Amino acid sequence: MNQWQIIRWADYHAMPWKNGQGVTQEIMRVDSPNGRDFRWRLSMAEVSSDGDFSSYTGYQRILSILEGDGLQLKIDGRIEPPILTCGIQRFSGDSRVSSTLLNGKVRDLNLIYDPRYYGARLQWVTTSPNMPPLRCHASTIILFCHDGEISLTPVGGGKSITLNRYDSAVLVTPRPQTHTVDLDGHGHLGVFELTGFDE
Repeated sequence: MNQWQIIRWADYHAMPWKNGQGVTQEIMRVDSPNGRDFRWRLSMAEVSSDGDFSSYTGYQRILSILEGDGLQLKIDGRIEPPILTCGIQRFSGDSRVSSTLLNGKVRDLNLIYDPRYYGARLQWVTTSPNMPPLRCHASTIILFCHDGEISLTPVGGGKSITLNRYDSAVLVTPRPQTHTVDLDGHGHLGVFELTGFDE
């Protein structure tokens, strides 16, 4: 049986932004075989000033806001609608991107992935007691607790785990599979589904 891995907020790895203008807390990453770059990386960061985003040529990005009043992006010269809490913005790592804070600093959640090897999506789920089970189909599933206390129990057998604010649970399988999880508690859960492509 595949096992969920728990990664606690306190164990995230701090590292400088690629452009040197801030610090990222890396949640998880999968490196390329050559070890010089990555296939995908999930991280969160505090943005305290307006400025340019780092360039990630050849990658795709999914950005969401965790804390603060929001962020507005300018992508390749086009001003996008504001991203508010749990809002989602997808864009290319090749794009010229700058950000403007709407009202003070924000904390964001950021998935960067190589579309040659993975497809990816993010959805936010509001959890509550006795809600229907969560079904996911992917080769890598990451459940990120935005707030509250959320209990996860794999349907069909498996140990229950509890996530608190900013904790993550990760399940990796060799090929895309469908997994069902019972959720209990109150909070918001970010559900990342990454589907690996055959090489």
